[in-house]
Amino acid sequence: MDDDGSVVNADVELTVSDGTRWAATVLTLGEVARLMDSYQESGECQSGAYC
Repeated sequence: MDDDGSVVNADVELTVSDGTRWAATVLTLGEVARLMDSYQESGECQSGAYC
């Protein structure tokens, strides 16, 4: 298990009573900023303009 201070994203899976399933990945704001900076440097996603 991760230390609370080190978690930057979490995957979530939800199953509703009718059997419908949903999935999501939740990111901290710090992780979003890190990814955008990385994309800007690498040129991915039009240098971080979108993703």
